[in-house]
Amino acid sequence: MNKKFVVNIGRQLGSGGKEIGEKLAARLGIDFYDKELITLASKESGLCREFFEKADERASQGIIGGLFGMRFPFVGDGALPTQNCLSNDALFKVQSDVIRQLASEKSCLFVGRCADYILREHPRCANIFISASHEARVARLCAMHHISEEEAENMMSKADKKRSEYYNYYSYKTWGAAATYHLCIDSSVLGIEKTRDFVEEFVKLKLKRSGVVYNLVKLKKRGHANMTSLFAKMQLVLHHCQQYHLSRQNTQEHCQRINRRIAYCRSIVTGCLVGIR
Repeated sequence: MNKKFVVNIGRQLGSGGKEIGEKLAARLGIDFYDKELITLASKESGLCREFFEKADERASQGIIGGLFGMRFPFVGDGALPTQNCLSNDALFKVQSDVIRQLASEKSCLFVGRCADYILREHPRCANIFISASHEARVARLCAMHHISEEEAENMMSKADKKRSEYYNYYSYKTWGAAATYHLCIDSSVLGIEKTRDFVEEFVKLKLKRSGVVYNLVKLKKRGHANMTSLFAKMQLVLHHCQQYHLSRQNTQEHCQRINRRIAYCRSIVTGCLVGIR
């Protein structure tokens, strides 16, 4: 996998998605981005990191404007959405540009932030969603944060609501739905390490297939004009052979030779049709 690629991971809180992402990025030898995107977006825009932290994976609403009815212009013109108001939409635009820039420069793994939707046109990507059973999520959060089960369930409920609203709002897709991703997997079935191994194998197979399909698409586009021209020529040859065959009284041997040529032309024409579809 020496060509640039991206892996995008969506996850439920408590599923171990971030840990799996970190381990997978290390195994694949690529850069890992989660909260790091907030720092990069802040540097890119010249805005305070706090603005991005407040807007992180939250659906559109004015961070300050929603509280005080005020609008604040960004530094610089033209780089951000219309009206340049300090909204979650504008901050999403900045973060999206950072994600696209990183993906264009190198292979990397992104966790959350609608990266799969932002990079939907990337020719070499794998979109994964990691979930876990309710019990496993609660147990993991209790152990990580030293909290009660009730507190863990409250954290899960709030995080799921926030992430789903954010993802559904910006992507027009459904967060966590199987149809949205290339692979959905329950980490509580295999455990963190085995899930990492499973996802790694899937990613390699997916990227290998993506590379083949991408190359075929490029070849088809590159050769479309030539294939169309060849198709026209073969059709002309086929027509002439048929006309010659019908207009002349030929020996049986000569007729067989003409028929073979007609069959050969038909095979080439069929190949052309397949190639330019």
